[in-house]
Amino acid sequence: MVREETRKNSLLKLIYDIGGEGTREQINAKVPEYWELSKEELEIEKGVGKPLYWHRVASACQSLKDRDSYLENPRLGVWKITDTGKKHLSSIGHKPSPSIQMSPSQITGVPPLCKELRESQRNSENPAIFEEVLMKTFRQLGFSAKHIGGKDEPDVLIEEYKTILDAKTTKEGVIGETFATLGGNSNG
Repeated sequence: MVREETRKNSLLKLIYDIGGEGTREQINAKVPEYWELSKEELEIEKGVGKPLYWHRVASACQSLKDRDSYLENPRLGVWKITDTGKKHLSSIGHKPSPSIQMSPSQITGVPPLCKELRESQRNSENPAIFEEVLMKTFRQLGFSAKHIGGKDEPDVLIEEYKTILDAKTTKEGVIGETFATLGGNSNG
């Protein structure tokens, strides 16, 4: 197995390369590009629904925050590199990858999560996909969201506010005019 310090440095590089801050989901999605993962670490844990390496990433992030002061946790589910972390990366010779670093003015088009929401909202054959994307959306906004789903259960739970979401998918054009105007926008 790779030394913990090497993995922690790789994790710092990852966060720095994606702009200096990211959600757990954004970071975990990129980890396979930065860490050599064993077959065991890639396996989905029963009852958790996530690969084992997600726990190792969480543990490394917590250590980088508590022990090294290289990361901070400005809001729930978000890790941000500190000035101390940037200095450490500079001291080991890391420079940001120009292919990954993008300023907000360079980002064009529909953000990927918005695209996922739009595509999954019409998938009435598998509504769990929409529920999962909705959970991801709330997590990216900084909430502690949990997908529950199932018969007679809420679809998503916003844990810190004890709020439940009951998500519905629909085929194109099925929602009547009354519902479309409830939000003040009849254009959908």
